[in-house]
Amino acid sequence: MNANQKLRLINAISSSGLFAAADVFLRHRGRIVFTLHRVLPAEELATCYNQGISITPESLDALLAFLAKRMPILDLPELLQGAGASRPSPACTFTFDDGWEDNYRVAFPIFKSHNIPATIFLATDLVGSHQLLPEERISRVLNGPDRARCVDMLAGFATAWNSPLTNQDKADNAALARFYKLFPFDEKMKVLDACEEKGTTPAKSSFMTWDQVREMQKHRFRFESHTRRHLNLSVNTRDLMMTELIGSKERLQQELGRTSEYFAYPNGMYSDDAAQAVADAGYRAAFTTDFGAISRASDRCRLPRMHLADDVVNGPDKRFSSPRGQLLLTRSYLAKRKTFAKPAQKDALAGKRILFMIDIVYKDHALGGTELQIREIIKTLAAAGAQPQLCIASGEPWESAASYVGCPVYFARFDPQARLFGLRKAFRLFKWMRSHRFAVVQTFFAESNLYGPVLARLAGIPVVIGSRRNLNYWMSPFRGFMQGCANLFVTHIIANAQAVVDAARNSEFFVGSKAVVLYNGIDIERFRRDESRRVSIRTGLGLTGQMILVGMVSNLRPVKGLHDFIEAARIVAEQHPEARFVIIGEGPLQQELESLITRLNLAGKLRLLGRQEDIPGFLSAFDIAVQSSESEGFSNSVLEYLAAGLPVVATNVGGNAEAIGDAGVLIPTKDPASLASAIASLIADSGKRMSLSVAAALRAEKFALASTSARLVETYSRILQA
Repeated sequence: MNANQKLRLINAISSSGLFAAADVFLRHRGRIVFTLHRVLPAEELATCYNQGISITPESLDALLAFLAKRMPILDLPELLQGAGASRPSPACTFTFDDGWEDNYRVAFPIFKSHNIPATIFLATDLVGSHQLLPEERISRVLNGPDRARCVDMLAGFATAWNSPLTNQDKADNAALARFYKLFPFDEKMKVLDACEEKGTTPAKSSFMTWDQVREMQKHRFRFESHTRRHLNLSVNTRDLMMTELIGSKERLQQELGRTSEYFAYPNGMYSDDAAQAVADAGYRAAFTTDFGAISRASDRCRLPRMHLADDVVNGPDKRFSSPRGQLLLTRSYLAKRKTFAKPAQKDALAGKRILFMIDIVYKDHALGGTELQIREIIKTLAAAGAQPQLCIASGEPWESAASYVGCPVYFARFDPQARLFGLRKAFRLFKWMRSHRFAVVQTFFAESNLYGPVLARLAGIPVVIGSRRNLNYWMSPFRGFMQGCANLFVTHIIANAQAVVDAARNSEFFVGSKAVVLYNGIDIERFRRDESRRVSIRTGLGLTGQMILVGMVSNLRPVKGLHDFIEAARIVAEQHPEARFVIIGEGPLQQELESLITRLNLAGKLRLLGRQEDIPGFLSAFDIAVQSSESEGFSNSVLEYLAAGLPVVATNVGGNAEAIGDAGVLIPTKDPASLASAIASLIADSGKRMSLSVAAALRAEKFALASTSARLVETYSRILQA
């Protein structure tokens, strides 16, 4: 049956009144979300790569007028609210995916003229750019001179995945493009890097700018998330999913001043893991490209939408056809409804009282790595609806503690060494914990990890979490035995690296299934290299353009291996007089290290800068970053180095290998010669420094605060649901 015959049949059915009758009986089955991509005049559409997802302005204008006569066209939240009724009233809404420039130039005036709202799902990294989507780039390759090489590469992936391509597949560009959509992001880039012709500038696709987005937002347009880079979530790792989901949400908040609540899957592709990630990232609903109407039974993380394009709504004369519009509505109502297992929601945390216990936090002292991580945990769980509180076990109370850490603070003033007096304070702490009916207690540091679980379980608290954040280098066999006894009272142990779990198992007793690894997170944007601050700080340090600055951020404590770094600096300075060294931090070794620097004749070459507020600025000034610890859990300094895009030289202890991966150089502990050799090799090889710098920035994405925060919420939710 050709197109004219199909249209005659549709017209006949429409004339018979069957569509109208179907509408009467079916319109309460659900509400419809229509999805568009591009709105292009006919002359532009003729040369457009994605014709199958495009519509002309004339067809769009006629469609809006057609639908406005039949049902209300609502804003997205209003439509979803009504869809939850047992018998929803008929309504529809319009969405756009990606954020193409023509959405502003062509579609926006049409919607304004009808006073109709719409939602655009933005791939936030593409806003204001002239990038090509990977799918568009591969289409150009398949239609260009490098097609054979591209097909061979695609076939190689297919064979490796036990899904070999047939000769028919290899000859069909559309089939190859569909296959390419299934690739993880890294594999997509490998194909393009290998197959795109080098040195040529492809035709560029334009996306809206943020100024255009803000203008549209004033006129009934809503903007929501479509990942950062138009990433197919269904085939990528959870870490990458969470980075994309929360990264796009944060960018929308930054640019538009409102939180994104809705999400659309790029290419409409999703999986159970992707739906779970969407829920964990805090979205209220997510949209696929499955056909159908939204009803009370619809899974809010996999909502259907009806695809619109010229070939869907137009007749053979390439103009809008009312019978085809009516057919579209009928198909929406009759589409088979899919059912799915519901993902776990972060609502499990809503209203839950969570207590964090820590040994001591001093007033007017800079927060250490663990204290900063606790503050970030408190912030994250509070945003997820929990009610966190901090118990500082020892020390005198101070007024601004609550604002300092971001939640209510209770000072127990407890000293476990004070015998009878200590028992009285312990009993008072136990009574306080019981009266507040906490759902969870998580303990940090040596003393709290020892007595906190016992008091918590006696107080009837059902979930008790111990924390491990270093390699227990300080723990004696007796202390390990005592901690093992206390571990009988914990339900879970959260460590910040697998190496920390392994060390704890060797020095204390606990059941392995209790252990969960949650890596520290880093605010990548805060630590990105800033060229203006780099110039300013290097000028302040008296550095000329050719000098290489090797830096370290660390507390001045024996375990940090600072003597090794200073000795390594002496060796490097003899080989590379242009090298300069700095240590940022404060601590008890200050005078001892100053004496060592003087004794090794490094004055003027190596400086102790003390405590500095602008750590990101100093990292921008570094050329090489060093971490020389003799023992380490999961180093926040290393994460900061990675986020700053610095080549890293670090000792192979604790979680350093897990953090750095291939983005740095690992050396043995207590080996100044190896440390000096690694630093010297990077000073001599600018190409290696550059490659490690790129690798570091990419590696930091794995530990982006957005991703680690979402994983924290997910872990707490699952613990509480269990």
